Amino acid sequence: MREPLRQKDVRHVLLLVSAVVFGLSAYANLSYFFLGNPKALALFPPFIEGYNQNHNAHLGAEYFFIAQALAAGKGFSNPFQVETGPTAWMPPLYCYFLALLLLFSSSKFVVGSVVVFCKNLVLIAVGMMLYVVAKKTTRKIKPLWVIAIYCAFLANYFRWFFQITHDEWVLLLIVSAVFYFAAILSETAVSVRPACR
Repeated sequence: MREPLRQKDVRHVLLLVSAVVFGLSAYANLSYFFLGNPKALALFPPFIEGYNQNHNAHLGAEYFFIAQALAAGKGFSNPFQVETGPTAWMPPLYCYFLALLLLFSSSKFVVGSVVVFCKNLVLIAVGMMLYVVAKKTTRKIKPLWVIAIYCAFLANYFRWFFQITHDEWVLLLIVSAVFYFAAILSETAVSVRPACR
């Protein structure tokens, strides 16, 4: 028989996954403090002296330029930082999110920080979802092993998850939300019976 979810275990896993995600994120973003010391950049991936691989201020380039146009009232346009007019170049969700953030702060640093924070929350939520799924479905592998594999996966794809701010975390959020709501629907066991017999 599978063990029930215990609140204490869930809290411990939440702390573990949060520590790994925020720890890796902090490590990735520390490189910004060493831009004046090119030799110190060798301490951060890709471990090349004088080369900062962190592109968290990039914000998806075309996404960010379209968001700037949206925030300036020019509509969904100008993906290349020049006046090119209306476009359908990029999917709209991330652009609108960035435009909303730009309405509150025009600082690229602040917008980038919020995006990194939201991305970290999504990665933590995915880790917790993996734990719950493993706890409910498997007998052969311990759920903590699933979390260990997930944390190793995050570390292995360090650059993609912690040094780039693109739209992949929004896609991960959408897929996770669909999975979560599908799990809720399957647990509620809704039955459709004919009204008349």
